[in-house]
Amino acid sequence: MESKIFLLSDIQKRWYFTIKSESYSKWLAETDILHIEWTKEYLKKASIYNNSVRNDKCPKETRSHILASLDLIDHPVSEIMNDNYINYRSSDRKEIIIDKMKRAWSQQKYRSAGKTKKAYHLPLTKKTKAKLEKMAQVQGLSETAMLDILINRFYDLDYVDVDGKELY
Repeated sequence: MESKIFLLSDIQKRWYFTIKSESYSKWLAETDILHIEWTKEYLKKASIYNNSVRNDKCPKETRSHILASLDLIDHPVSEIMNDNYINYRSSDRKEIIIDKMKRAWSQQKYRSAGKTKKAYHLPLTKKTKAKLEKMAQVQGLSETAMLDILINRFYDLDYVDVDGKELY
């Protein structure tokens, strides 16, 4: 029993020193599921991800495995368990990998900005729906694209002045 208490105390001490000296876990927020999934795929492609995940549908567990995978880049399990791990220092290789990953995520967000669409339910009369379908068909567009054009065109006509500033 005493050995288990000592082991847990030792692990807690190692965790404290490690978490105090690292900064990359703050970058991967627990609530950002899209970011977690993207990071997991990024690490899989780089052959860094630890595939021992039991519950791949739980973002919190996936995040933990991502962080563990990053910890194991230059520190195999045998090294982690030795007494010198309290002097944990992130390696240059690990820092480069994390920096590249952060930059790739930033680029991914930039590329996908403005491209995301939200689903809306717009109840239309049958007559209006038929007109929208016909307009879209004549223009060779989807109904969604046609609505987008109509809304933006009339917004620019009625809600923006000649200088491009919003009136309301």
